Amino acid sequence: MSLNLNAPTNSGEMKLVLQGLALARGDVEAVAQMTHAQHIESRIANVFKLQNAKPHADLASMCGQLRVDFGFVPESLQLANLKLVAMDMDSTLINIESLDEVADYAGLKKEIAAITEQSMNGKVDFSESLRHRVALLKGLNADALERVYEERVALNFGAEQLIAALKTHGIKTMLVSGGFSFFTDRLKQRLGLDFAFANELEIVGGKLTGAMIGPILDP
Repeated sequence: MSLNLNAPTNSGEMKLVLQGLALARGDVEAVAQMTHAQHIESRIANVFKLQNAKPHADLASMCGQLRVDFGFVPESLQLANLKLVAMDMDSTLINIESLDEVADYAGLKKEIAAITEQSMNGKVDFSESLRHRVALLKGLNADALERVYEERVALNFGAEQLIAALKTHGIKTMLVSGGFSFFTDRLKQRLGLDFAFANELEIVGGKLTGAMIGPILDP
C-alpha cells in the first residue's frame, strides 16, 4: 500500500514516513541527511519516521532506487483525526488489474490490457474505454470471474495489517473501484470493510452480455 507521494505545501513541521521491505538503517540515515531530519524513530518493522524533515528535489528518485514508499505527514496529524480511509482495488489493494485477467479467459488480455494502460495514462476517456473493454467480453462464461478471484487475486503486502490497524482505531474503510462489484463485494466480506462501490457487470444465462448495469463509477 503506497503512501502519499506529494511533498508538503505548508510550512508546519512535517515528519517523513519511509516504508520498505528491505529498508536498511544506513539508507534511512542517508535520507535523513538529505532532508535535514532532526530525529529518526522506528516502532514498527520496516517503517521509519523522520521528524521535521524537509522536501528535497532528489527524494523521489532516491526512494525509487531504494524501492521505498514515502510520504510527508504533518506532525500534528494523529490517528484520532481520521474517520475514513478510502482505497482503490486494482494494483492497489490487490496485485492485479482484474479486468485484464478476466480478458485472459477470452483470449483478449493483450488487447484489453493495452486499452487499460491508455486509460490509466489519461490517453482515452475512462468511461468510453471501460465500455469498449467490457463489450469485447460479450459471451464469456461468467465463471471466469470466479476463477480470476480464486486463482489470481492476491492482496498486496501490508493490506491486511493496514485494515486491521484501522479497525483497531475505529476508522471506517471504503473500497472504491472503476472495476467490478463481483470482486469488491467479495473483498469487502473477506476483509470486513465497511463500504464497497464499483461497477456491475450484466450477466444473463451464465454469460457476460458485454454491458454493465446502472451508471458507470468513473474517476
